[in-house]
Amino acid sequence: MTIQREDGAPFTEPASAGNDSLKQITAFGRKVATAAARGALECLAVNLRTPYPGMGKRQTNLRRRLVARARQIGCEEEDGLLDISRLADEIAYEKWHRMFFARFLADNGLLMYGKGGGAVPVTLRECGELAREERALSGWELAGRLAALMLPQIFRPDSPASEISFPPESRRLMESSLSKLPPNVFEDPGVLGDVYRFWRDPLDAESGHTAARGNIDRCKADFLTDNCVGPLWVAIVSGRIGGVELRPGAREALRRAETEDELRNFFSIPGPGGLSLKYMRFARVNGDDGNRWSPAAGWPESASFDLSSFKALDPCCGAGQILVSLFRSLVPMRMYLEGLPAIDAVDAVLRENIHGLERDTRCAQFAVFALAMSAWKYPGTGYRKLPELNIACSGLAVGSEKKDWENLATGRHNLRIALGMMYETFRDAPVLGSLIDPARSEASVIAGWEPGGEGLQDAIALALHGERGDEEKESAAAAQGLVKTAELLSLRYDLVAVNIPSLPRSRQDERLRKFNAKNYARAKEDLACAVIDRSLRFCAEGGRACFALPKNWFSGDSFKKYREILPDLGTCRLAVMFDEEKTALLLMSPGERIFRSGPDSAEINCVSCDGGDSDTARALYLGGIIPVSAKALRGSQTKLDGASGNPSTRKTARSLDDPARFIKKFWELTAPAENWRYIARPDRTAVELLSRAETGMAPRYPNQPIDSESASRDPSDWSFPGHPCAASGSDVLQTAAARLLGYRWPSENDPGIGLAPAAQEWRARCGALSGFAASDGIVQISSAPGEIGCADRLLDILAASFGEKWSNGVLSSLLASAGCAQKNLEFWLREKFFAQHCKLFKNRPFIWHVWDGEPDGFSALLNYHALGRDPLETLIYSHLGDWIRRLREGEGEGDKKAQKRLKAALRLKESLELILEGEAPYDIFIRWKPLEKQPAGWAPDIEDGVAINIRPFMSAPDVRTYGAGVLRNKPRLDWRADAGKDGKDSPWYNLAAEYGGNPGIRINFHHLRLAEKNARTV
Repeated sequence: MTIQREDGAPFTEPASAGNDSLKQITAFGRKVATAAARGALECLAVNLRTPYPGMGKRQTNLRRRLVARARQIGCEEEDGLLDISRLADEIAYEKWHRMFFARFLADNGLLMYGKGGGAVPVTLRECGELAREERALSGWELAGRLAALMLPQIFRPDSPASEISFPPESRRLMESSLSKLPPNVFEDPGVLGDVYRFWRDPLDAESGHTAARGNIDRCKADFLTDNCVGPLWVAIVSGRIGGVELRPGAREALRRAETEDELRNFFSIPGPGGLSLKYMRFARVNGDDGNRWSPAAGWPESASFDLSSFKALDPCCGAGQILVSLFRSLVPMRMYLEGLPAIDAVDAVLRENIHGLERDTRCAQFAVFALAMSAWKYPGTGYRKLPELNIACSGLAVGSEKKDWENLATGRHNLRIALGMMYETFRDAPVLGSLIDPARSEASVIAGWEPGGEGLQDAIALALHGERGDEEKESAAAAQGLVKTAELLSLRYDLVAVNIPSLPRSRQDERLRKFNAKNYARAKEDLACAVIDRSLRFCAEGGRACFALPKNWFSGDSFKKYREILPDLGTCRLAVMFDEEKTALLLMSPGERIFRSGPDSAEINCVSCDGGDSDTARALYLGGIIPVSAKALRGSQTKLDGASGNPSTRKTARSLDDPARFIKKFWELTAPAENWRYIARPDRTAVELLSRAETGMAPRYPNQPIDSESASRDPSDWSFPGHPCAASGSDVLQTAAARLLGYRWPSENDPGIGLAPAAQEWRARCGALSGFAASDGIVQISSAPGEIGCADRLLDILAASFGEKWSNGVLSSLLASAGCAQKNLEFWLREKFFAQHCKLFKNRPFIWHVWDGEPDGFSALLNYHALGRDPLETLIYSHLGDWIRRLREGEGEGDKKAQKRLKAALRLKESLELILEGEAPYDIFIRWKPLEKQPAGWAPDIEDGVAINIRPFMSAPDVRTYGAGVLRNKPRLDWRADAGKDGKDSPWYNLAAEYGGNPGIRINFHHLRLAEKNARTV
């Protein structure tokens, strides 16, 4: 059987491993697997009323079970044919993700072969060697089988999908595409949320009732966790709860500490798998015992520190990001407090503390996998059978007939009634999910069922035993799953943490609209409001709820009425943080007062990120703590002014109409920048603001002296003195590399920037390092024989910086801090430098790492500030040209390795020449400049910023990393339309019409051909 696409064409594999993104491969795998599943089902006549003549007993039995499963998940029959689309999608999902999870496990040394204590980890290659012995069709099939045995909560052992066989060509396509994914995809379970989203994208595009949520970044999940369980931890070890100071000096630290970092370090648990509390926020308060620090989120109301009874829930857990964050915090806490070894603490946290619900079955499976991976990878543990995880699907489909459920009662009248009512309660579960509260249902009253007690769940468990037909078995399995779901839905929790989904009432399914109108009347305007209400009902007395809210929470009309009556806003202690996407993070302590509004005069601590910083993680732990009244937060247009801490109506750098045009990081510009002025922020980082009349504002803090007694050690701080030894950890290497390429910090070039005494000393020592800088802003990592290599030049700067303190031990320590223990400087420059540089400098890199894709091929570092047309020609025809000549000499001598590198170098040369010429799509486009001011060819204007000028280098054909072009790594940049609209006088006002948009949309992804530019009127 040949598997084809819907248009009849055969499937073809993605072109090359270097260009295959996770999104592309997942989409490709879904198409192949779905087509193969549909073909296999049709071969078994699952879509027909009767089996094909001559089908064997095994095929007939499998067909009957598949038909039963199809009806259970809601496949409908029309004109004598069963619509098998849902069943095909389910089988495709299971087949593909068995393989995906298998590779995830194998790449982490956790794919286990064997039983009990004799199980050993195996690789995919070893699975291939064992396949024939285990009667598997391939190594991948065996690996998927092993993964399914390890993950019984994800893959049902009795699932008929596991018995479906795909044709060889489909298996080969799936295996080949999965093999192309780079190993770094499988390093962090956080990627699972992306995988799920990529699988769901085609389905979501077909539905108009899909809630907007997306993945929550790890830093935001950790922020929620640190500020929810962190205060409990500090209260326990300081003796505020229990009366005994479990960490000596804790109370004194809360009185005497000078900074939040000092407190974070004191209350953390060091070591692998320890507790960092990186994002926990503290604020000074005046109390009966004087001025002292307390958690910004407030002290917990609990009087007990028995963590074995602490229950946390994410009712919309997605792929488990928040659950994993809670797990990482609670395990070291229980090890410390209870003296448990790592394995026992991990099992205890999974068994007693972590609970998750998710409307989508598959997403819940991703959460199970993420939590299992975190448990197996926790330091001091490893693979073993885990306790059953408290994660369930709150949207299980009840697709069978009601009578099939009632028949499970086997003559017990009360149970029959309760099962029928339970069927009614969960009939719309795929739409309602965690909004359902079974403890309030009539089924609970009739059967006397309550979570943890005897009654309905025990009766159903008994009803599942015995001989049953295929239809009843599927109904029984669904009922058994709902027992666990109903229990989790009916418990009360000490902490509810959730990334809130949002869906306005106008776009909701009719069933959801009616349900919310009846059960969450005051919150019916948006799904987000209903989820908040439901989350507050989940909270036990003294519990706490925290939310990652939709980005328009404080401005959207659909939230206005609900904000005004939001229960217990006055008990909120740590409120809102606006990041680049304007997502708000909110924490509340509802207790038993969930239906009473809090006092508007209550002060709420807000983390302000005003000023345009796109680095959310940094802003979360450095942003200013600002007290704001509950009344102010109820307002629909509240903005936080980072300088004054008050709701403000005047313009700030963050609220400029066109920040992408007028705001730049200071390192994007060549200092001193005459047309720009510094804008200081509460955390002492800076942006630079173009001071023109059209912006309508002048700089608030031009060249303001820094009053701190300590020097900044952060190279992304405008007051950093520029000396490598003034930095710390891996930033020392970053500073030295920047100096090698000729970069200078603003404080070196502008004496008007006041520095602390310590910083002034470091600045004075920078002059001795000026002779090490590259004159042309280009440093070739792949140096020619006889030349001083980049690593050696960097070593010289470091030795000169440290002077007598320099040693091999210092170098080893610096490399270890940069993730290169037991490696050398050249390895760091080739493999790690650029990714770390992009992260440190907020994805606006001023040093660009260009390479040809070969690990030992051509690589060079470029100073963006010096990269005009002439330097680019020097790179192409001098540096790269010499490299190509040497490789051609090696090729003539029959060196096969030289032939491969020559091919890569020639491809790079071709790409760089395209950038130099500047023909679309390798051009620079600046949406605020008219045609006559657009550069023809490589002629960048530094003041346009990195995001504009780096586009040709990332648009070139990828040499290895998807979307990075000729760069070593991909900065997190894209060129989607900017927020807001331009006026009719803007040069590209009507451009959006070419892309089907409304006039004025700020298009960045447009390309201009050279012919258009050459024909312009100057």
